[in-house]
Amino acid sequence: MIEPNDSKYYQNRGIFYRDYGIFKLQKTSKFYDRNRGLESLRASIVDLDKVLSESPDRKDISSLLDQSKILLASVR
Repeated sequence: MIEPNDSKYYQNRGIFYRDYGIFKLQKTSKFYDRNRGLESLRASIVDLDKVLSESPDRKDISSLLDQSKILLASVR
């Protein structure tokens, strides 16, 4: 279980969810799964937003969060 105040775990999980979402949304792959890809991008946004709310000065997390939101918007 993830500790509520350990942002490193949320950061790593958010990045993983984003990458997994990208992987599942590749239409040229035999692993394409739109629903799972969308769920992963949404989970990425939740985790990265949690990290950013605890450390608002983190530009790297802000950038990753924006990337996840853009990817999610482009799929819909």
